Amino acid sequence: MDRRDAEPRSIDALEAGEARCESAGIRAAVRAAAVKPIWYPLTVFYNASSPACAREVDALKRLEHRGRLVFVDCSAPDFDEGMLAGIAIRRADLLARIHARDAHGSWHTGIGALEAAYRAPY
Repeated sequence: MDRRDAEPRSIDALEAGEARCESAGIRAAVRAAAVKPIWYPLTVFYNASSPACAREVDALKRLEHRGRLVFVDCSAPDFDEGMLAGIAIRRADLLARIHARDAHGSWHTGIGALEAAYRAPY
C-alpha cells in the first residue's frame, strides 16, 4: 500500500488537489492557444486615446514587422465603422480592449492580440 493511501485526507487537501487540476487545465488551454496559427497580415485595432494601449502599439510599431501588421486607431474621428459590417464586434468593444484580426478572419483579443502582434517579426 502506498503511504498516501494510508493517510486520511482532509477536505482542504482534496480541494487543493482540485485546484491543481484546474490550474493544469488552464495551463493546457494557454499552451493550446499559443500554438494557434496566426495568418498575417494581422490588423490590430487599438484605442490611441488610452495611454497604455498607445504605449504598447508604439512599441509594436518600432519593431521590424515586415508589413505583417496593420494598425487601425478606433478612437480616430475618421474610423470607418464599415470595417465592422457583418461581424459581431462593435466599435465600443474595440475601444475597451485591444483586438486583432488575422488574414483568415480569426479574431484575437486582449493578451492574445498582443501575443499575435509580437510574434509578427519572427
